[in-house]
Amino acid sequence: RTGGRESHFVGIDLPAFGPNDFFHMHFRATRWFAMVPLLHFLRQLLGAERWQIPEPRATFIIDDPNLHHRSYGYLDFEALVKHAKAHHYHATVATVPLDAWYFNRDVATLFREQSQHISLMMHGVNHIADELARDYSDQDALALLAAGLRRIAEFESRSGLKVARIMAAPHGAFADFIADPMLRLGYEAGCVSIGSLIHWNPDKPWESNLGLPIAQALGQEAFPVFHRVGTNEVDVRLSAFLGHPIIIATHHHDYVSHFTRIESLAKVVNQTSAPRWMPIQDISRTNYVATLDSEVLSVKPYSRRLTIPLPESVRALRILASPFCPESTIDLRQTRSIERRANEQRTSFEYEISNSEIDIAFPPHNPVDYQTVDPMALGLWPVARRLLAEGRDRAKPILSFAASSGR
Repeated sequence: RTGGRESHFVGIDLPAFGPNDFFHMHFRATRWFAMVPLLHFLRQLLGAERWQIPEPRATFIIDDPNLHHRSYGYLDFEALVKHAKAHHYHATVATVPLDAWYFNRDVATLFREQSQHISLMMHGVNHIADELARDYSDQDALALLAAGLRRIAEFESRSGLKVARIMAAPHGAFADFIADPMLRLGYEAGCVSIGSLIHWNPDKPWESNLGLPIAQALGQEAFPVFHRVGTNEVDVRLSAFLGHPIIIATHHHDYVSHFTRIESLAKVVNQTSAPRWMPIQDISRTNYVATLDSEVLSVKPYSRRLTIPLPESVRALRILASPFCPESTIDLRQTRSIERRANEQRTSFEYEISNSEIDIAFPPHNPVDYQTVDPMALGLWPVARRLLAEGRDRAKPILSFAASSGR
């Protein structure tokens, strides 16, 4: 600092962008150091005028487990709850809709009673290879995705549980063309790593900021997809630095040895950003940035359904145009003066105000009721493959114990 000025001296070249490069190429676990000084400088330059991201948010995602038994592979659900309480984190179980035909009642009760620590989301439909990246016809894509929603709805009605309509794509295989039918059917969002999006969409011309915003718009109709990382600590810290929700993808085998790896990662997250741990649905609905100017709260959505706190001083909510919605303004003075709770539907959005927050949704132009979509034949292979995969996962702890005992 010199007087009222601040100078930044950097001992490394700024990253050189090629004509087809994008942000993620220069800011990931193996290549990030040159970008940090520039990002830090821009934040200092913008100061209080920059868009504010909601409070730090985080969750673990556990791919594959179903609720057939008290455990799945190395993962014991009751032990998971106890560990999450002790080490201050939330775990979102990404379950396969094909497995939703049965659940253990004690496990369902545990999920209901401990919803602040464990929750559910969707993990594919049948969990076959590149399931969400195959070249389907429009009708076949709708039939496949509607089958997943139908199974989950039946599971919810029998179990009393809620499953977020947010998709964790099996093996990260998520193609751009699957986004539009997902949006039309009522899926809320996708959660896929940036690396997987790049891998499964090699011909897509990505915008230069890929990896910088808290979500991407996929498909022609702008389906929101936000990002998760693996168990690499550097990726976790980079997500925190960007102000992204910290979503760590895991599998049951990451929970061996008394959850040691999970405990270490939870500690890193808690010490780095002191986040609010929450279900994946809550993360999706707080994916926006905002700025308050006098009595007008301006919001840039990065999702199609948001829950936004409304301070008493706010008299108008301004929604800025984005891929997910057109620009619009809601006069909160009139709404609040009529009654404390208000509902309204418009052509471009729907909203509901209650207490001190607003729920706002931006529906697709051509929605489809999944219950009206003709079902597609399941076939034997998806069932056989899923049974084999579950049998393998459940056998691993037994085989591991047998091998260690025989030494």
